[in-house]
Amino acid sequence: MHRFVKGELNWVEPLNQNFEEAAAHAAAQDNPHGVTAEQLGAPTKAYVDAQLSNKADVGGQCNHP
Repeated sequence: MHRFVKGELNWVEPLNQNFEEAAAHAAAQDNPHGVTAEQLGAPTKAYVDAQLSNKADVGGQCNHP
């Protein structure tokens, strides 16, 4: 990533390169922007919701006798 200096000449091409690098990084699936719960081995929202569905209703009341 290019670091700009005030008054630097010919700054357009390095700026465009920075944008291209940032876009490629954000689009990659092997960095924090695209990592999924499955890739980390973390439980998914659906799994947690299913586990909690029998614990309490929306009002906070226990469903068990």
